[in-house]
Amino acid sequence: MALIKGNFIASRVGRRIFWTLLVAAAVPILLLGAAANSMLQSHLDSLAQRQRAQATKYAGMALLDNLLVARTVLGMFARSGNPEGEALLGRHRGRVLVKVVALDVDGQLVDGDLATWQGWSGQIDPVLLRSAATADSTLLVGHGDAVGASPPILLLLRDPNRRDRQWMAEVDREFLFGELAPKATGERICVLDLHAHPLFCPTDDDVAAVGAQSQQSLAGSTATWNLFLRSDFGAADWMLVNLSEPRALTSVGALPVGRLVVLASVAALLIVIFLSLVQVRRTLVPLENLASGTRRLAAQDFSARVSTAGDDEFGDLSRAFNDLAERLAAQMGALKVQSEIDRLILDGIDSDRILQTVVVRLRQLAPGSRVVLIESRPALAPDLRLHEAGQLPRPASAAAWRMATGALQTEGLLPGAPDLRTCPADRALSPTGQVLVLGHAEAGQASCAVVIAPALSLGEVELREVVELRDRACVALESADRKQRLLQRATRDSLTGLVNRSGLLEYLEQHIGAGAPVPMTLLFIDLDGFKEVNDSIGHHAGDELLRIVGSRLLAGSPASALVARPGGDEFIVVLPGGREAAEALAQQLVALVAEPIDLDSRVVEVGASVGLARYPDHAGSAVDLLRRADMAMYSVKSAGGRQWLWFEPTLDARLALRSAMRADLREALERQQFELHYQPRVTALGGVESAEALLRWRHPQRGLVSPALFIDLLEEGALIEQVGLWAIDSACGQLVAWRAQGLRLSTVAVNVSSKQLLADDFPGSVLRILHRHGLGTDSLELEITESVFMGDSDKAISALDRLSSAGVRLALDDFGTGYSSLSYLHRLPVDILKVDRSFVSELDSRDSALAVIQSILALARALHLHVVAEGVETPRQAELLRSLGCDELQGYWFAKPLPVDDFRAFVERCEHPVMAG
Repeated sequence: MALIKGNFIASRVGRRIFWTLLVAAAVPILLLGAAANSMLQSHLDSLAQRQRAQATKYAGMALLDNLLVARTVLGMFARSGNPEGEALLGRHRGRVLVKVVALDVDGQLVDGDLATWQGWSGQIDPVLLRSAATADSTLLVGHGDAVGASPPILLLLRDPNRRDRQWMAEVDREFLFGELAPKATGERICVLDLHAHPLFCPTDDDVAAVGAQSQQSLAGSTATWNLFLRSDFGAADWMLVNLSEPRALTSVGALPVGRLVVLASVAALLIVIFLSLVQVRRTLVPLENLASGTRRLAAQDFSARVSTAGDDEFGDLSRAFNDLAERLAAQMGALKVQSEIDRLILDGIDSDRILQTVVVRLRQLAPGSRVVLIESRPALAPDLRLHEAGQLPRPASAAAWRMATGALQTEGLLPGAPDLRTCPADRALSPTGQVLVLGHAEAGQASCAVVIAPALSLGEVELREVVELRDRACVALESADRKQRLLQRATRDSLTGLVNRSGLLEYLEQHIGAGAPVPMTLLFIDLDGFKEVNDSIGHHAGDELLRIVGSRLLAGSPASALVARPGGDEFIVVLPGGREAAEALAQQLVALVAEPIDLDSRVVEVGASVGLARYPDHAGSAVDLLRRADMAMYSVKSAGGRQWLWFEPTLDARLALRSAMRADLREALERQQFELHYQPRVTALGGVESAEALLRWRHPQRGLVSPALFIDLLEEGALIEQVGLWAIDSACGQLVAWRAQGLRLSTVAVNVSSKQLLADDFPGSVLRILHRHGLGTDSLELEITESVFMGDSDKAISALDRLSSAGVRLALDDFGTGYSSLSYLHRLPVDILKVDRSFVSELDSRDSALAVIQSILALARALHLHVVAEGVETPRQAELLRSLGCDELQGYWFAKPLPVDDFRAFVERCEHPVMAG
């Protein structure tokens, strides 16, 4: 009871706090006790109901497992083709199926026991039997009239080898419902069909109990569970009803619920009373002491002290108060000196004068000691200097700096007592050997350290002021170096630390055209695949990738080389010397960049396209040297990247050709120079029902230009959006014309780039085109590639969702060649998968290509997708693809992309032409 002794309760504030706490705690405790009693009893009742429902659910899952086992057994009969085989198939509980028969699609017996089939046929609605013949597997329930009171459970399965045959078997009731017996589940569970007719009940009394209840009351019971059969068997749900009575729970452990709640409430009130008294005393007594001490301190009595007993916040506050009173007077003088130093720093006074002011004040704090300030300025020579009171700065020995920076942890002693560390001292600094070192060092920047010897007379307050003065000295040095660092930043890349574009041009201008030419090679490096990493992982990962590549290039280049990053994912290495050294370096850097990189726990790989240009052989100025190295790099990138190439004069001509073609493309659409060629897609039966429209450019001077030469130029600007809509409009118009001529083509396919999908209202433009031509939305097929996953993939997928909802067919082109196909396939509303030509070309030569195509076809069948194989070039490939189950074939074996008239002639020459009438 010592915790509540004293007269604090006589205080009006103390009594008010006590009664407030008591009432505030008592009312909720009583209300909570009453609510807890009701809620606990309700919870126990609910727990009993949930136990019944859970038992019903587990029984239903066991019943579904038995149905699936029965279907598997029937499938074995279907594959064996023998209805008289052994129905047990290793089941330890007995047989699974009673009898098995084979039927045709009209439900007539083909094989098996005739009497068995006649008994079953009288139990099943013939209409229901015929409708079930179209499903892969169906579960049927008989009437129960001809074969006793319990209706037979019949399983119908389509023959996987012959589509004109199906298999029917009766599931053994002991196998099917054996796990629902009370001795197995501990519950009385009945199984009902869609109309609440009992299929199984443990006893006749249970059958009567189920029959006495309506179907709605059974469905609303918490002890029922619906067995969903439509997805696996195409049948209506079964209902499992638990007729067992819930077990009443009225106590927790050995105590009744009501008594437990009362005891807990009384105990809580007693604890609240005791804790309230303790807390009031602990709060009021320290507050009175602190109030008294504060009044004395306000009267400038700095000797005021309060009791510091206790380790709580009041004890901390008392110790802080005592510390404040002790230091306040000393700090007033220190603040005057520090404010003077701050004024000198802000006025931009010479740093030597500021450091002299610092060491003078330090000397005042440690009278009789030697005080030395060591300055480190990497940008100056000498980079180490000593400052002492009344003396000019002088060079310092390296040993002094090593001693200072090696004792940085000494600063950690400040929060406690002044337990100063004894360090071995430089004899020129401290003949006594007792040294205090307070250092402040930052790599590559101005740094300083304060050395005081001997320093045993310094107290905690003095030590803190020493730290403040040391910090101000470092700020003064940092301010002096700021201009020099700003100048350096102007020529350095902030991300990688390499020379930036300004620094690179300055370096080249200093070494080009100054006196006799000094041969050098400029390596222009551009990363392959950087955009994909940046778009898929994020810009922060892209920045980290650039830093890693910059570090690799710097580490892999000779010390005489300059490594720069002018911007983006481009790097420049300037190497003095001969061609052989430049080629060896280019080869080495390509290999270095290609090594795997770990970004955010993901391993990525990028490549490097390196273009080389040499001064003075290829250019006489910095600008021309950069431009021609850039040309060589671009040539490497066009060839696939990940290699190096010297600049050649012919590259100028190629660049001029691309520039001319880029300019001609701007007028090609207006001058109607684009046209569409159509490649037929042949069905497995040899007919043509669809075609792919492919863009061609008929240039007035260059003739028919290959898409490989101008498609990427279209996508560089906004032309791809206009030309893409023109292609869709032209293909739809041509489809209308062909249908008018008698060709019964169902679909025309047009390629769409990811840039088109990101255009404003692209789906609306497509739908308006279809409406204008009077075509149904299923007449158009849009082919997309995995590039839709790059950049703003959410916007692109949203556009595809809108088109698919309207009925436009969507095809995923080049499927299986990218890293994102499977991870994104479930998000795309695609209807068609196009097997990439790289797999088809190796189909008859590599088993792995056959395995990949089989996997793609299995995936497509599971997702109910149409499959088109492109790149078919041999009859062997065509035959294999037909046998594998491809829906359509496309490739040079059938026809190349054809002009409009040639396409119509091809369709008419087909072995099975698809013509009107």
